[in-house]
Amino acid sequence: MPDLVALPATREQVRALIHAAAELGGVCLIPRGGGTGVSHGLLVPLAEARCVVSVDVRRLSRIVYVDRANMLCKVEAGVAGGELERRLNKLGLTCGHEPDSLDFSTVGGWVATRASGMKRARNGNIEDIVVSARMETPAGTVGGEADGFERASLGPELSKAAVLGSEGVLGIVVDAVLRLRPLPTVREYGSVLFKDMDAGVQAMRSLAAKGLLPASARLMDNTQYRMGAALRPRAAGPPSQLRERAKQLYIETLMGLDPENMAAMTLVFEGFSKAEVREQWRQVWAECKAHGGAMGDAESGRRGFFLTYMIAYLRDFGLSLSFVSESFETTVPWSRVVELCAAVKRCIEDTAKQAGVPAAPLVGCRVSQGYATCACVYFYYGLLSRDVYKDDLAVFSNVEHEARKTVLAHGGSLSHHHGVGKLRKEWFATEARQGLDLRLVHELKRLLDPGNVFAAGNLI
Repeated sequence: MPDLVALPATREQVRALIHAAAELGGVCLIPRGGGTGVSHGLLVPLAEARCVVSVDVRRLSRIVYVDRANMLCKVEAGVAGGELERRLNKLGLTCGHEPDSLDFSTVGGWVATRASGMKRARNGNIEDIVVSARMETPAGTVGGEADGFERASLGPELSKAAVLGSEGVLGIVVDAVLRLRPLPTVREYGSVLFKDMDAGVQAMRSLAAKGLLPASARLMDNTQYRMGAALRPRAAGPPSQLRERAKQLYIETLMGLDPENMAAMTLVFEGFSKAEVREQWRQVWAECKAHGGAMGDAESGRRGFFLTYMIAYLRDFGLSLSFVSESFETTVPWSRVVELCAAVKRCIEDTAKQAGVPAAPLVGCRVSQGYATCACVYFYYGLLSRDVYKDDLAVFSNVEHEARKTVLAHGGSLSHHHGVGKLRKEWFATEARQGLDLRLVHELKRLLDPGNVFAAGNLI
């Protein structure tokens, strides 16, 4: 556990805290934002013998300015994403970054972990939204006030590269200048059904290649599709029950889709007129239809989108029923998506069975982001726990460990947006960074934090 908690409210207090820790010696700092990370980034290293101070940045909560003329805003690191969006939306603006953890995660956390949001296809990842960011380190301030330029050809962009993805081992992110967008005035949902995951992947791959992806497009495998369907409220009354039966007949009889095998794509369209949104849907539907897609209803699209927000709460509820679950993600070339999904599922099922888990684990996946050359694949898995078999936490950890090895063996990356932390650090040197790249990270650490004040132990 941390020995102390510090709650700085200004950049000057952050600098004073870092200076004191460096001068005193025997003290290390671990920055904390919203606490929503899933890579063990905030855990205190067991070998750390010094006094450990958890630096909670949530009092750094000002929106310093909103510049409508140049569509920029400066935000302190402790501002929570949900609060930021609510305040910007009142002005008809958005930064467009919507991670699953929107209501709790902070701007500083987004920057420090190189986060991605559910509407990346329209608004970009955090590195596309951040114009500049500042980080306080024992060696001084990295980054400076934004000049308002999206880009400039002024040599390597070292300061931004050092701050993004630093995961608390180089310093404390204190503020960032973000690019703004007008808030879309029209939002509509849609869904498309496919005979299997392979057909859906081909459709999404084609949409990404042609630049036709809407604000959000997510392809759920059959497990996730059926889980979402199971969470729908039961149809109340004969009219609703009749509609549900009609949908079932449409899917199974007219479209010839097998409910035990089909996949579903949930869609979110955003724009500034109904005509614009309708045209987006027309182009997406034409591409999906060409890959054998069957049109679903808007309500399924809406529920599929918000299911993501529910997952964390379902996970906590499951713990009370001795069901332990977690998620992990990867980036993988389009040509290996289906192969990787099947291999990881087999790995989780086989590893759990070998460990003596009495019931088959829940394993589902979705393609949550599409790029021209690759996709982000997100896995959810869960096991029965507590008194069902011996060493349940060790078994659970080993299942995830074996699954990640399988991801890497089938061409996936170590992480798409969860970061490395301590959970994935053992692979960082061999899989994520090699040769000179890894040396540069170590040299940055030596330059900015020679006394290892920031000893969270992530990355390296």
